[in-house]
Amino acid sequence: MSRVVLAAAGEDLVLRIKEATDGDVAVLPPGRLPGDPSRLFEQLVDGEMPDVLVIGPQAQPAEALSLAARLDVQCPGISVVLLADPVPELWQAAMRSGIRDLVPPGVDVAALRGAIDRAAAAATGRRRVLRPVSETARYTGRVITVASPKGGVGKTTVSTNLAIGLTKAAPQSTVLVDLDVQFGDVASALGLVPEYGLPDVVHGPPSEDTMVLKTFLTQHPSGLYAVCGAESPAAGDTVTTEDVTRLLASLAREFRYVVVDTAPGLSEQTLAALDRATDVVMLTSMDVPGVRGLRKELDVLR
Repeated sequence: MSRVVLAAAGEDLVLRIKEATDGDVAVLPPGRLPGDPSRLFEQLVDGEMPDVLVIGPQAQPAEALSLAARLDVQCPGISVVLLADPVPELWQAAMRSGIRDLVPPGVDVAALRGAIDRAAAAATGRRRVLRPVSETARYTGRVITVASPKGGVGKTTVSTNLAIGLTKAAPQSTVLVDLDVQFGDVASALGLVPEYGLPDVVHGPPSEDTMVLKTFLTQHPSGLYAVCGAESPAAGDTVTTEDVTRLLASLAREFRYVVVDTAPGLSEQTLAALDRATDVVMLTSMDVPGVRGLRKELDVLR
């Protein structure tokens, strides 16, 4: 059974949509339509991804078109049905925004059911193509972990520049993960002001659905995606090795390159990243303590 979410609708429309879906519909609270997919998902009680988003006539057309366009890019497995007067100008804008169907607000239950069923079928078909379950393991990207036994040797500098370089070679296909869970500064190095940090990404809805996960990433002007560090050491300490393993596995299914910047030494999170890595970049300073530390770390890893 398809999961439907209804937004910006009055009581009469809510009743008709519930009848058209046999009651299997989640109704968002009244108010302004979320402008970002991640904000939309935050309003869902159970965090489960919908197959169809129905936007009612109470939403401003510009807001509906903007949200639909972002969903079409970030979450192509969700179909959008817009209830509005189907004037020619709106039809064209709706088509360009990726809206699946444009339905007059006053249509009967049968017409609503037909539009939702068509949209749900399209969403199912897209998800099957985007993420075929039996083929998932065949599309695993490279996980490049940058590590060092000591701090101050340039791990973040190497990680960020490597990620930017890979982004130029593979636009929209590279993600950088700040795995210095307590004092990560990837965001500062890239000049980013992230809305979500590492703990937000590994807990809740993003940890359960890769399409939701992509909406919680921070994007750099170069096209690089980033999972930035935690706001505080206390928040970073909530990230476990299981969280790291699950996150890197999910990102590797969605991106060609996953670059991981780690904390100095061999913390549990760093070991999890090394265990998941396809490639490892080890750094050291050119002094005796630095070289000795690197040798010890390599011996331990062997």
